[in-house]
Amino acid sequence: MAIDRVLRPSAANRTIRARFKSRCNVTGERQHASSTLRSFLERWTSLASGIIPTLNHDSRSKKSGYYYVGEQDMYVPRDEKGKFKSYDSPGEAFTETEEVMKKLIPTHVVFNGKVGALTGKNALTAKVGENVLIVHSQANRDSRPHLIGGHGDYVWETGKFSNAPETGLETWFIRGGSAGAALYKFLQPGIYAYVTHNLIEAADLGATAHFKVEGKWNDDLMTQVKAPAEIPAPNTN
Repeated sequence: MAIDRVLRPSAANRTIRARFKSRCNVTGERQHASSTLRSFLERWTSLASGIIPTLNHDSRSKKSGYYYVGEQDMYVPRDEKGKFKSYDSPGEAFTETEEVMKKLIPTHVVFNGKVGALTGKNALTAKVGENVLIVHSQANRDSRPHLIGGHGDYVWETGKFSNAPETGLETWFIRGGSAGAALYKFLQPGIYAYVTHNLIEAADLGATAHFKVEGKWNDDLMTQVKAPAEIPAPNTN
């Protein structure tokens, strides 16, 4: 059954419920049913993309936390003073937005709709010892997720849980127009930054999330053996 027969245009901006058979995976199908490439572009650059995760009982039992990170590149026109413009609707914005898009240089790269959506008071939460499944999608561009301070214990880059996962990855690859998943067990408390590993986009354009992990510090894994001190000057003799 084509997903477009369920997610019809009349369902835009509305909550719907559907039932279908699927193998256990995270599918990158977009949640809309447009008939032209121009309509796809208008929707994908207006945050109208997402995933439908389908997890069977076994895969659910192997994790204790589940988070979705939707990465989106945005192309916002500026006025003659260099300030970002605003519009009443995506349709009204599209002509000028398309001119920005043609340069293939996003003005923003964000997680879950806006800068700061998953940081600060909106940070994702977990506990020491908790297994967390992170599902990551990108509608238009390739991305390289990275968990600073952690890694991917098990990673399904293509989002198909019927495939064997890769293990112990520092950074993994999400193809444009798809979704992937990574499972990580947090071992220490603290703030972990989850970023796209184009760090320019992470730091300057918004593609950063935070995990706030609570629990007891494990000195067996890491401990400070010497207090911080100034770096000695090099011996030039």
